[in-house]
Amino acid sequence: MSASTEKIRFLHLLLTLAQLPAFAPASWAQETFDLEDYFILTQGSRWHYTAINGASTDDDFAWEVLPETITVTGGHEATRIYTDVDDPGDSRMDDEDFWYFDSNGDLYFAGFHNGVADGGGTFPAQTIILTDPIKIGGRDMEIGEVVMDTGAGTVQTALGPINATIQSTITYIEVMDQVVTPLGNFKNAIRLHIEISGSAGFVNFDIKDADVILARHVGMILQSQEFDQDDAEAHAIDGGFVAGMTITDDPPCTNFLNPMMVGTIDVQDLEDPSGLAASTKNPGVLWTHDDDGAAPNLYAISTTGAHLGTFTITGLAPGDWEDLAVGPGPDAQKTYLYIADIGDNAETRAQINIYRVEEPAVSSSQAPPLIQNIASFENFPLVFPDAPDNAEAFLLDPTTLDFYIIVKKGGGKSRVWKAAAPHTHNQQATLELIDTLYFDNQVTGGAVNQDGSQFAVRTSTEIFTFTIPAGKTMQEVITGFTYQPCVVSTMTEDDGEAVAFNPNGGFYTTQEVSANKAGGQPLFFYPDLASNAVGGSWTTYR
Repeated sequence: MSASTEKIRFLHLLLTLAQLPAFAPASWAQETFDLEDYFILTQGSRWHYTAINGASTDDDFAWEVLPETITVTGGHEATRIYTDVDDPGDSRMDDEDFWYFDSNGDLYFAGFHNGVADGGGTFPAQTIILTDPIKIGGRDMEIGEVVMDTGAGTVQTALGPINATIQSTITYIEVMDQVVTPLGNFKNAIRLHIEISGSAGFVNFDIKDADVILARHVGMILQSQEFDQDDAEAHAIDGGFVAGMTITDDPPCTNFLNPMMVGTIDVQDLEDPSGLAASTKNPGVLWTHDDDGAAPNLYAISTTGAHLGTFTITGLAPGDWEDLAVGPGPDAQKTYLYIADIGDNAETRAQINIYRVEEPAVSSSQAPPLIQNIASFENFPLVFPDAPDNAEAFLLDPTTLDFYIIVKKGGGKSRVWKAAAPHTHNQQATLELIDTLYFDNQVTGGAVNQDGSQFAVRTSTEIFTFTIPAGKTMQEVITGFTYQPCVVSTMTEDDGEAVAFNPNGGFYTTQEVSANKAGGQPLFFYPDLASNAVGGSWTTYR
């Protein structure tokens, strides 16, 4: 193997690494993404090289993860990736290249191993050890943006410097519901369409448009398939087949029966019920509240929407209340309401707040509605460590009293923040970022069931229900890619935001906007298949 061939092959490796993680669906060209959990390798792509003298060659690229690790700089363990690069039809070599990645996706070790020529003969094993790891961690990027441009520079290796220029540009991006591969099933995968160009020595590198599939959290890269530029947006999305992968929508969720409209909310002062929670103290009672700038009122309604009471928290200024939860608190004999004042459309708030009040007593048959004040409350102020953000989903873990806040972003990119218990009145706490999740649309609400074994995250069109296995925590399920949600399509709602688990099984939803703009919002119930719990009289929609 000549030195120039070694350089070509090494640049082939570098060009692979040049595909940095940074993607958004094509319709979200202005949305940036920070996907540090994604890293890239290609499979099944055709790589095209054009020499300065006009000669060119195509390579077919394949790879395999081997059960082999080495210890690299800083004591990190890195995983070996074996690759097979075939030059079809030109009697050149069939390489066996390999390299090692650590858990961050940084490259530490690369080489050529036992190269075999198509026409016979072998090449001795060659190894390139990088003097420094090549960093390919996440960063914010947009469609059409150059994601890597080395400029005219030198790559330092243990075999000496290699002069190289590498540039990679994102041209097409898509989020897929589910990818089924021989390696397993993966959700929230990314399809990335790229163009790469570069040069080294006497060779110019022009990588044809390649479609690359990326998986999250699993430390493993999926396969990819080349598409011509003209066909870049014409490939199959649902039910398609791409280089050994079947891409499908989420399978139907069979945990819940058809949703029912069980009533309308009969609270004339309530314009936008953005939060919803089911009482455990008062059977048959739901709690809700209004949205941005409204009076600090909690409204009790029945499971058919009848107005049971209005409870005003005295001394609390209007805020941007977005979600609500019922759960335990400091007195084990009482239940509490947790109000998530977390909305910030302008993203300018110095802090957000979670308020806690004792849950009032009210009967599910109360008439006329009670009108009462709540004289005291606790305030748990929270701050984001980087910059203010807008959120509408709040999850209370009833087993730990940890708070989880999911931000609302276009396209479903949803950072998940945590405030660990204990919480102290008027003592500001800094939120901890634990993960970034991707849903079908922006997240508008969340809920946890009474015993903390299930939680739900909703968008305007789907509800993602997660089961927490025995011995696992909510955080482990949120951050663990193997815990897949059961996805339920919602009823047609005009700005659907609220979701609440029924203590006896199933969950309720409602929407913010009604035709009357004050009261009259539809209340839907989704029965749990196991309990077949029903929330009242209903009309079934199909």
